[in-house]
Amino acid sequence: MSARIALAAARTFCAACFTLALAALFAAPAAASVLLYDYNLVVGGDLVSTSNIRGKTVVGGSVTGANSADFAQGLNAADNSGVVTLLVGGDIATGNPLNIGAGDVRTGGSVSRILNFNGGGTLTSGDPTAPAAAQSIIDQIAPASDYYAGLTADSSVSPAGTQPAAVKFTATPGADNVAVFEVDAARFSDSKSQQYELLFGAGVDANTLFVFNVSGSSVTFNQGNFVGDFNNASRRPNMIWNFYEATTIDFDRMWNGTVLAPLADLTIRNNVEGSVFVGGDFDQRGEVHFPLFAGPTPPSPPPPGGEVPEPAAMLVWAMLGVTLGGVLRRR
Repeated sequence: MSARIALAAARTFCAACFTLALAALFAAPAAASVLLYDYNLVVGGDLVSTSNIRGKTVVGGSVTGANSADFAQGLNAADNSGVVTLLVGGDIATGNPLNIGAGDVRTGGSVSRILNFNGGGTLTSGDPTAPAAAQSIIDQIAPASDYYAGLTADSSVSPAGTQPAAVKFTATPGADNVAVFEVDAARFSDSKSQQYELLFGAGVDANTLFVFNVSGSSVTFNQGNFVGDFNNASRRPNMIWNFYEATTIDFDRMWNGTVLAPLADLTIRNNVEGSVFVGGDFDQRGEVHFPLFAGPTPPSPPPPGGEVPEPAAMLVWAMLGVTLGGVLRRR
């Protein structure tokens, strides 16, 4: 083959490599958390449940407690065939039967009670990879919480005052269409707090994300109730409550929106209308319902030393470099 023909072939190959490199770069999935979008309940510690979870569940510790509980009750069995809808890093302890509405169960430890697979799923127990798989999901809770806690508040909270009244949350989102509130946990146990009302200021539209950063190490919700747009089913997917400091949370009343609590043990005695992500134990005496979170997912931090190219892109760029080197040497 003449040098001219070889050079033309090399140039053609370079062009193909360049196209493949671009395709690999743009086809690579964004480094973003799937935690908020995919799961209905994630528990870093142990789960004691006497109730119902609509979607997929991950438990880093064990499922304990003697009562029956229902998992994946809002999922379609056909759509979740072969999908793990209950992932447990530890054991499923002795107790009454658990009902699995759809999908499979996977545990790192033993299973000491009956599982009713109403959707036709299967059990894999004693899986040595299950604890790490669960932990990889749990590890996403803290970075997501840190991200939201770092947002600057642009919306206001007006407490009840000296007389019983509504606590008013007035949303005034910025150009990013995110309304950020700073909330004192004491509002939820204040006897003057009769209601919690969400009001819309300038800039709110159907896609506005509402971020409630709640300060305080101990949270008790035993006063008042959510009213108005807090109860709007179309708004709940875009509400996230970030308990970034709490170590203990106790909900005596119905809660609206996603709960994010990386340091906390959580107890609920009523339903949560949204997903729950806690780093500690979860004592569940009310149902965890849909919706899943639908707002923008927080960006994942870049790896140490900056962005690392996707393996496919690295390979193609390496091929391109080798080819270009060969062309330049021939010339």
